[in-house]
Amino acid sequence: NPIWNAYSFFTLYANADGITAQRRTDAEGLLDRYILAKTAALVEVTTERMDRYDIAGTCAEVQAYLDALNNWYIRRSRERFWAPGSDDPALVADKRDAYDTLFTVLTTLVQVVAPLLPMVAEEIHLGLCGTGELGDASVHLLDWPDTAELPQDPELVAQMDRIREVCSVALGLREDNRLRARLPLQSLTIAGRDLGGLEELTGLVRDEVNVREVVLTDDLSTVGQFLLRPNAKLLGPRLGKQVQDVLRAAKAGEWHQLDDGTVSVGGANLTDGEFELAVQPAE
Repeated sequence: NPIWNAYSFFTLYANADGITAQRRTDAEGLLDRYILAKTAALVEVTTERMDRYDIAGTCAEVQAYLDALNNWYIRRSRERFWAPGSDDPALVADKRDAYDTLFTVLTTLVQVVAPLLPMVAEEIHLGLCGTGELGDASVHLLDWPDTAELPQDPELVAQMDRIREVCSVALGLREDNRLRARLPLQSLTIAGRDLGGLEELTGLVRDEVNVREVVLTDDLSTVGQFLLRPNAKLLGPRLGKQVQDVLRAAKAGEWHQLDDGTVSVGGANLTDGEFELAVQPAE
């Protein structure tokens, strides 16, 4: 259904606008660059998984990709497809970029899923390309997609996926607190490491979550604090009675993390797997 929904959305508006899209990978819009790079990543990872006959893993990758395609790219780009004809060259070019980008990723997607959904992939392929540049050939007679034909930008993909996660959590918090989406909120704070690359994406967060301001900070103390949770079951055999000292010190907040990622607490050093760091919000 998600694949068919994306195809139906494209054909509905392309036919209404009388647009015949073409395969292009040079769109410069932020969302366009993201979904093209996300498609390149999909091709790369599904190639690796299919080479290992990992069908379940391939299906999981496709499902995750479809969430990005439908619930982010298409939904965030709807106004571009809905935009009426205009004398503004910039608006015309942006609308064309949206159609061509969606056409490109859909035609690539059906090639990827052809071994998994042979009939659906064939139907969509012929609907998109029966008279296009890919001709009347069956999707099953085409070459496997080549990542070299798609722009790759793993940094943008990682940053946008972080933004998608931020929006998902924020909307969940709104729902938990019964704050309807149409109610504007004053601000949203994103706290974490390496947030510099998210600055150009904060506009998407403002629109998606309906907040007036997005604040980025690497100072966690402004929004919460880390809690240390030692794994007593693992530590007991190694530390013996000292594990009680570790638990008391952790509960009192008397611990610190070392440069190598280990934690010093209660006179012992805990390594990865022997503890968990949880975040307690200030509010």
